[in-house]
Amino acid sequence: MATTSVEQGARLRMTFTADRRQLVRAISSVGLPSQAEEHAYDPLAFVFSLPGDPTSNSSVQEQTHGTSSIIDPTSSTRLYAAMAQKDADDYAVTRVGSHLNAMSSLAAALDAVQGRKTIVYFSEGFDGRLLFGSVVRSKSKENSRSENDAMLSGQFWTFDVDRRWADGPLHRDLSGTVDLLRRSDCVVYAIDISGLKGEGDTSLGSAAGRGEESLFALAHGTGGEVLKNTNDLFEQLKRVSERTSLTYVLAFQAPRTGADGRFHSLKVRVKRKGMRVSARAGYYESKSFQSMTPLQRMLSAADVITRDKQEGTLPLELLALSFGGEKISRVPVLLQIHASAFASARPGQFPLELYVYITGEDGRVADFFTRVVSIDTVASGERLRRSGLVFYGTCRLLPGRYRVRAYARDGRDGRFGFRVSALEVPDTSSAGMRALPPLFVDAEDGIRLRDHPAGAPVAGEAEPFRVGDTAFVPRIVPTVVAGGTSRVCLMLYRKTAGKAISPFEIQAEVVDADGRARRPARLSLIGRSDPDAEGLVKLLLDFSATDLPTGDYSLRVIFRDARDERLQSESEARFHVS
Repeated sequence: MATTSVEQGARLRMTFTADRRQLVRAISSVGLPSQAEEHAYDPLAFVFSLPGDPTSNSSVQEQTHGTSSIIDPTSSTRLYAAMAQKDADDYAVTRVGSHLNAMSSLAAALDAVQGRKTIVYFSEGFDGRLLFGSVVRSKSKENSRSENDAMLSGQFWTFDVDRRWADGPLHRDLSGTVDLLRRSDCVVYAIDISGLKGEGDTSLGSAAGRGEESLFALAHGTGGEVLKNTNDLFEQLKRVSERTSLTYVLAFQAPRTGADGRFHSLKVRVKRKGMRVSARAGYYESKSFQSMTPLQRMLSAADVITRDKQEGTLPLELLALSFGGEKISRVPVLLQIHASAFASARPGQFPLELYVYITGEDGRVADFFTRVVSIDTVASGERLRRSGLVFYGTCRLLPGRYRVRAYARDGRDGRFGFRVSALEVPDTSSAGMRALPPLFVDAEDGIRLRDHPAGAPVAGEAEPFRVGDTAFVPRIVPTVVAGGTSRVCLMLYRKTAGKAISPFEIQAEVVDADGRARRPARLSLIGRSDPDAEGLVKLLLDFSATDLPTGDYSLRVIFRDARDERLQSESEARFHVS
């Protein structure tokens, strides 16, 4: 959902999303501005009196007269009115041109989004007289006759000669905007909102139908249409849905010429007569990231996050864990950029953009965070090339099932990485046992960055990645050297009636990649923490891989209550032996 204005241009208020609640909020935020600001926020309707117009709300072209001889064309009233109308029209043309430039920038940015884009354009349009001229647009024969008489008598100053015929520059601006929309595979369905006001109501815009020609030119040129003459928005939107309900997808192998942003035309024909084909006009070759506008960069990132498909070339890994809470759970989210991403990094600042969105099963955004991290590759280059970077942020969620989407992008060349992970946040209000996945502790010395969320810390919450006085960073992709050892942290939530936690037993085993071969895991206890206010106990152990050949494995851990073996919880984590 986007808005346009002459002063602020095209503004993206809501990107492509399945969260209808967010869309409703974004749409609801676009209300009628105050009377003092309506001119600035409604550039196409020209709602109030035109600047310098002595007749306030009426236009000279709209006045009706019996004959041209009734009003003296040389009278001062007619002369001043014509001068005011000319100034108003020049002002209007300038504003329409600015608006079309903003629409062109939005059209160019939408090319970054794959697939056909349907634009539902709510507007009254602008006065077609500015585009096609008063000769074609005027509905008053008396006005035309009056202007003809004035021209024959040489009194050209009594009306605007330039506005009598089509405006060439404005035509070119409109054609350029329509061409960009077609090339970006956008189809415009213009809904004429001039029909949404009551009869005689001039506070919402010009007379109904005055902007119909401009809306038709914008919509028809892209393969869409104008929906008008109704106050029922539901029926209009239903018609748009019906017209876009059937789509054929054709694929072809596009040749690569190496020209950055070059446009290639496409034509689609069908053999059946009487059929109308609406297809994209062509495609652009991929542009370099440096040549993209900020809006194009924003939409290209949103397109990847929405589609859940591309992984990108920036090596990114994601880990999200659910920690218990009295009413709402903490969810630490760890993002790891592998050392290979910094192997050939140029000296200087490395701007890293991070975006994390957590959505529920209904598509609603439950929580998110976005950050831009600037890294000095001169001061930290060696550590980055050896161990990479880990960013640690925190979200908060209610019990339920979620999808975590993480997107990271190099702000210099546009390389990106994208990962999706499923997450279940259990209800921890009842008594029981819940084991978190084993965490392999990272002993490497790469860059570790932790986000500091806004707001005061919640009372009683402990740092999740700390056992006693020992802090650690989990390995997102654990790797153990064959014949070596690795430190592992086990975490268990044990809800009991009292403060003391009942005794429990641990059974650990190593499972191969196929899930068949099992062998006892060699673990030795280093330390443990006392239960915190939420009943979380942490154990720090050494895990030995002396008898494991190279390959992929899982460490499976089973916790059992020492007094009641029926109470148990199981978790596991994958790791690789190199």
